[in-house]
Amino acid sequence: MSSLKTKILLVEDDPDLRETITEALAIHGFPVTAVSSGLDFYQILNREVFAVALVDLGLPDIDGYELVTYLRQNTSVKIVILSSREAVSDRVKGYYAGSDLYLTKPVNVEELAAAISSLAARGNGATEAAPSPWRLERLTWRLLSPDGGGCRLSPKEYPILAELAASQGFPVKRDAMLTVVYDQGTDTNSRALDAVIFRLRSRFRDETGKSLPLVTLPGIGYHFAAPLLVF
Repeated sequence: MSSLKTKILLVEDDPDLRETITEALAIHGFPVTAVSSGLDFYQILNREVFAVALVDLGLPDIDGYELVTYLRQNTSVKIVILSSREAVSDRVKGYYAGSDLYLTKPVNVEELAAAISSLAARGNGATEAAPSPWRLERLTWRLLSPDGGGCRLSPKEYPILAELAASQGFPVKRDAMLTVVYDQGTDTNSRALDAVIFRLRSRFRDETGKSLPLVTLPGIGYHFAAPLLVF
């Protein structure tokens, strides 16, 4: 695969390293979109499709392993972990999460470029097709994944998904979600909201075998990390 067609997503919170890797890969002909957080990662995936993702583990808002697991379960992107963690246990965890390759920092750019070329040449990292949307049905209160699997939503679950759909890929603040579901924000309602979302994730996984891309962003709120349309 030509490097000119191999779109790279880099998730790295260190600004100097992010700039260095971006510039070095550009010299090798790879177009790189660089983001600094898990939130930016999820938002860019709603708009673009990549062939290879380079993921740092020590992000400020979300554990990098979570991003790797999401990519493996919901995309065909090839995944490279870039981390300063050298322990075998970290490498094993990375591969179980779904990484194709685990490289420790400091990364040799020549090796990284070669690895990207090799992974992209294996295919399945298509850059042409946009992500398929999830569907939220008004009349039946059903949430459907892109492959048609889904589940019925409870009276508290439906407004949560409707609010996330209305946000068009942007996160919904926790206070705003509490207002939508309970009309007011209290500590008791906050714990109840966490329980509703936890049960929804668990039930969707049990009924469909798929992970629900409903992400909790600590200190921010909630984000649906895939296109979500209301019908």
